[in-house]
Amino acid sequence: MTTSRQVNRFHGKWPHILFLLCLLSFIFGIKPMAWAKQPPVKLNLSPEEQAFIWKHPVIRVSNELDWPPFDFAIGNQPFGFSIDLMNIVGQRLGVEIKYINGYSWTELINRFKNGHIDIIQSAYKTPKRETFALFSSPYYKDKTVFIIPRYAQAVSGINQFRGKIMAVPTGYAHEHFLKKHHPDIHILRLTNMEEAFQAVIDGRADGTIELFAVARFMFEKNYVDALKISGWFKEYDQGKKRSLHLMVPKKFPLLHGMLEKALASIPPGELIELEKKWLGYRNIHPSQKLSLAPEEVSFLQKNPLIRVANEMDWPPFDYMRNGKPAGFVMDYLDLIGETIGIKFDIINGFSWPQLLEMGRQKQIDLFPGIWKTRERESFLIFTQPYMKLVKVLVSKDSTWNRFKSLSELKNKKIALPKGYALTELIIQEHPGPEYIIVNNTTQGLNQLALGMVDGFVGTLGVINHIIKSHFINDIKVIMEVEVSRELPLQMAVRNDWPMMQNILNKAIAIITPEQFNELTSKWMAPQEDSATIKNLSLAEKKYLQQKKEFTVCVANPHHPPYEYITKEGDYRGIVAEYYKHLSDKIGLPFKWYIQHDTPKNHSEGRYRHCDIISMIQTGDVVSADVQTTLPYVAYPLVIATDNKALYINTLEGLSQKKIGICRNTSFYSILRGKYPEMQFVPVDSVEQGLAMVQKQSLFGFIHTAPEIGYYIQKQQILDIKISGEIPMKIHFKSGVRGDNAVLSAILEKANNSLTREEHHRLFQNWMQLNYQTGIDYALIWKLGALGVLAGTFLIYRQRYMSQYNEKLATLNHELLQANRKLETMSYIDGLTQISNRRRFDMVLSMEWQRCERNRHPLTLIMIDIDYFKLYNDRYGHLAGDDCLKKVARTLSQASGRAADFAARYGGEEFAVILPDTDEKGGQAVAEKIMADIKALEIPHETSLVKKYVSVSMGVASMVPIATLAPMHIVDSADRLLYRAKKQGRNQYAFSTIPAET
Repeated sequence: MTTSRQVNRFHGKWPHILFLLCLLSFIFGIKPMAWAKQPPVKLNLSPEEQAFIWKHPVIRVSNELDWPPFDFAIGNQPFGFSIDLMNIVGQRLGVEIKYINGYSWTELINRFKNGHIDIIQSAYKTPKRETFALFSSPYYKDKTVFIIPRYAQAVSGINQFRGKIMAVPTGYAHEHFLKKHHPDIHILRLTNMEEAFQAVIDGRADGTIELFAVARFMFEKNYVDALKISGWFKEYDQGKKRSLHLMVPKKFPLLHGMLEKALASIPPGELIELEKKWLGYRNIHPSQKLSLAPEEVSFLQKNPLIRVANEMDWPPFDYMRNGKPAGFVMDYLDLIGETIGIKFDIINGFSWPQLLEMGRQKQIDLFPGIWKTRERESFLIFTQPYMKLVKVLVSKDSTWNRFKSLSELKNKKIALPKGYALTELIIQEHPGPEYIIVNNTTQGLNQLALGMVDGFVGTLGVINHIIKSHFINDIKVIMEVEVSRELPLQMAVRNDWPMMQNILNKAIAIITPEQFNELTSKWMAPQEDSATIKNLSLAEKKYLQQKKEFTVCVANPHHPPYEYITKEGDYRGIVAEYYKHLSDKIGLPFKWYIQHDTPKNHSEGRYRHCDIISMIQTGDVVSADVQTTLPYVAYPLVIATDNKALYINTLEGLSQKKIGICRNTSFYSILRGKYPEMQFVPVDSVEQGLAMVQKQSLFGFIHTAPEIGYYIQKQQILDIKISGEIPMKIHFKSGVRGDNAVLSAILEKANNSLTREEHHRLFQNWMQLNYQTGIDYALIWKLGALGVLAGTFLIYRQRYMSQYNEKLATLNHELLQANRKLETMSYIDGLTQISNRRRFDMVLSMEWQRCERNRHPLTLIMIDIDYFKLYNDRYGHLAGDDCLKKVARTLSQASGRAADFAARYGGEEFAVILPDTDEKGGQAVAEKIMADIKALEIPHETSLVKKYVSVSMGVASMVPIATLAPMHIVDSADRLLYRAKKQGRNQYAFSTIPAET
């Protein structure tokens, strides 16, 4: 009770303020309420409730240290959504709130049970807690989500974590749930969510669980870009959003009743303002559910189950995946249903024409994603539009770029999907081509890939999705197709249900931009180039299309951390994660075949059941009937010693020392042959070697870095460190049968398609070790100096106190300068030496707020180097790095104003922020950038636009407003960049963005 707390005493001052205002109004003739807010709302409390407050004038409320944005503390000062809500409740009840902080969540719960806390103000309701507490009505609802590594496969359910590790803060409600319902999931218990996030980043855990709003806030607060939110923990939430409650002891039913009154008295607008303040967006609060008229409620009661059409083959909008409805439209429908509070009966298994006919016969009530036509209006009524779709022509013939309209393609065969409104309009309005009607987009694109037709017209999102999932790499967007009607995506209901049309329109209007953007990011965000394998030959594509799965022989199932089999039978380890990632890239499942004996050699006979051998190391014996790929990773040999040893970078000079090596390793004989003078001692295992170093029977032990690190961490060995690298690396390769050159080529292309980030995540996250890379002489001298200083201080404490303080101040100043330097370095892109994405986000947020406050224009330029991947392929990555540096230097000098800001946004993409700059100023800077880049004359022979390096740019200008987030101008500039690239590259597209967008 002695910790620092926030106390609400303002309610007691209102009588004095009102008296003063009345006096001023009497003197000056001013109405006091014209310039003073109304006093806090006071509740009508019963005599028993008033007596309770008289007896308990101070209410003790929990305050967590680290659960933003709901409940956290900075320097013992409480902050957060729930804190602000609790302050409002305290004002309405007329009580003083004392916040109790400085304790972990488990400690707060124990203090609550022991009677030292009256209210836990951010609690989940669980059966266990209901045995000792009462819960208020929910004041906030949100989904519980999974947080996983950024490049990990998307999560659809908790079962994907079987046999894996879940990071969970001690005492959190879902810890008990996992133990009870999913005992096959290993729990890594930690102190708080920040530690849980770090465990996932470090690879110590496969995922963690948190509320969506908390995860989103912590991502932004801590600049987390190594993780992502993926999947709803529906089982835990029981199919509906998880609720936050106020929790009071069972012995205080009067307090519980007063809290209910206070929460009910808070108007919806006040809650919305809190959500905007702390969450940055509006969540659908229970009190914000759709407001329905009595006749609309009656209609839904009479029709409790709405029959909804679900297409089979219109990805990524509306289709079936693994026998279940999937796509943007189906997720949007779920959001609509949640907003209204209704369920849907999904009807699928029929073609699109069949579904339309069922709608005509009133066998289907609702079409969630449909285009409006006159013919369909005869039996359907349509909602307001909720999405605009881009219609495009695609072809393999890049010379078609010279055509401006479909009508110019005389006698060309253009495929159109059967039964679509777009097909009808194309045929009517663009005569000239020979139109070929196909069953669906997939069939049309396959015919185009095989040369059976010359082009295909459809929606861009669908085409992109199918091209990527079917390994079709040589199809290009030729033009955006214009038709007389926009054909936005709408919902439609049977024409005798106008009441349902009104309900749907209300629901569509309440969907927030943040909720909509979350769905578009999930289903239609462009995938990175690394998501699929580039440059597959026809033979390789055909091979993959014929294969249903690959069998991988696990070469050594007892070799952690590289590969091993868990007690549950799961394949884990560095190599395992690598092959799981290749499975995602190739698009086929990998099945594991376990070799229970340790291999003496790698031969085809031993692996006759397999397509791939998981791991062949440097020095392994490989028979002629097995071919190996290029290495997918190489790890250094390192030497582990006790903590007293100095840095070691060679074995020269250690000939008098005993060095251990595992006798069954591939490098044992290699090192003995290379260093015959060394006293190598063969050991049976890594554990034995490290134990002998601890006992000082060995000076050091040599093995690969990840394996030594694994056992040091596993056994919590504190007196051993890695003292240096040996000049030898162990390469890891895949093996395939000698007659399968096609598969070998596919594996190498898949491996080459790994980005630096993917490679680091797969192979370097295991290297978080106590790793000495050199002698830190500065540290040695500083420690020595510190010892002398400490001795002097003890002996001559009084005499030299002032001199000591001066030195201490100097050291503090140097430390402060060093910390500032480190902070500056964290904002700099390591390659180009200009600001990085992290700094860009900060500057954009500050300039957005400043320009919004001053009503000044803000311009953002997004820049992309044209055909940069072709540049890298032609000149190599070192030349590519040099090109990026030159472009970055040019951008940082282009604008000339101190306030302007250039950053590397990612890859070959850059951004320039121009505060207080309108569209004309932005165009002037864009033209200067183009001229300066052109003047560099960096050769680019493989560019499709000119023989030198060029750039495309999107220039967006607007006056920021408080209701929009800074990412709004980024999205706008991105769209303009896309337009510039679509129009031929080596140019910029610009626009002034209206504030109301």
